[in-house]
Amino acid sequence: MELMKNPNKKKYIAIAIILIFAITNPSRGALASYLREKHINTIGRDFNGLIFSLYGHTYDEYLPGLSVQHQDHYIGILGNFIKIPFWI
Repeated sequence: MELMKNPNKKKYIAIAIILIFAITNPSRGALASYLREKHINTIGRDFNGLIFSLYGHTYDEYLPGLSVQHQDHYIGILGNFIKIPFWI
């Protein structure tokens, strides 16, 4: 109940939460490690926000007599990656 009485504590808690998100915002290298990708140049950061980032990963799939290029997208937040099933 004392938290509700002091508005400064709410502000400090909000700042602490934002700081945790900002510090744990993963890098391109972290995504390369997550994907076990040796070539980081196939990974691009599409959006770099304070608390999360959006990444694109381009790779080739080789089928008999055919090469198909794919691109997957991931959101990086709190040191983790979530594959986005669609891209707008």
